Amino acid sequence: MRTSIARGSTWRAARVFLVTIVTTSSALAVPIDYLFDFYASGKIGTTSFPFVPVHVELHGDTDQIQQSSTPLFGKYNEATGTITIQGVGRFDITPPVGVSASPGIVSVRLGLNGLYTAPAAQDVPAYLDRTYGPVTGIYPIITTFPSPMPTSGGTIQYTGLGDVTFRAIRFDPPPVDVPTLDALALTILMLIVALIAYRYIAARMAR
Repeated sequence: MRTSIARGSTWRAARVFLVTIVTTSSALAVPIDYLFDFYASGKIGTTSFPFVPVHVELHGDTDQIQQSSTPLFGKYNEATGTITIQGVGRFDITPPVGVSASPGIVSVRLGLNGLYTAPAAQDVPAYLDRTYGPVTGIYPIITTFPSPMPTSGGTIQYTGLGDVTFRAIRFDPPPVDVPTLDALALTILMLIVALIAYRYIAARMAR
């Protein structure tokens, strides 16, 4: 009877161990990049630039995606990254900014519900949790340009903006090798059987 109880307890513990391995692996954060490409004119620090290509590259994690408290802003993910202005240079974006995706528009903001900093693509669906795009949307027609955005090269202020192309790239880990997982489970099962057999033989010899 005791041997049966011990065998059941050991097997349950092994199952919990295996489930923990699988669920822990699947719960890990997945890196994701958000890329924005557009033409713009403006000033960064004291340096002015004409209407040239601009590339914004932001790096985030899928486990940081959250729902904004303002429904208009939809989903939100905090990210860090760089901005590259052709003919001027590449600069770090400071502090971290947020990528916001709401119905029909994806944009970059300062803070969860903060100032709109550009770029933004309108009239396109946008997803923050998967590989998506590229899609190109018109720059929203607004009365004033976005608020200045801090960078390592100084504050950037746009004076002109063109259409924006958005793309997201999710870096999923390679799929689990099922035969390897099966082999691990089989090895653990064999060890459990050997342990049960050892305890059974030891108990018989002790009588």
